[in-house]
Amino acid sequence: MLEQVALVQVDANGVFRYRPAAPMLAETVCNIVELYACKPLAVVKTIHANQIGKIVTLADAFRFKR
Repeated sequence: MLEQVALVQVDANGVFRYRPAAPMLAETVCNIVELYACKPLAVVKTIHANQIGKIVTLADAFRFKR
């Protein structure tokens, strides 16, 4: 999923690397990281406030396929 949303790339050896395809994506990730560092509970509550399907989608984004 992270590959599909252009946040990671997979090399010929199957190694995943964080490599956002656009500056806007990198900036968004940085903003989320900063927000989580300051207000982790707010980020967690936001995730949990959404429907379970969206949480599953987020969790699936962290599954690395080989």
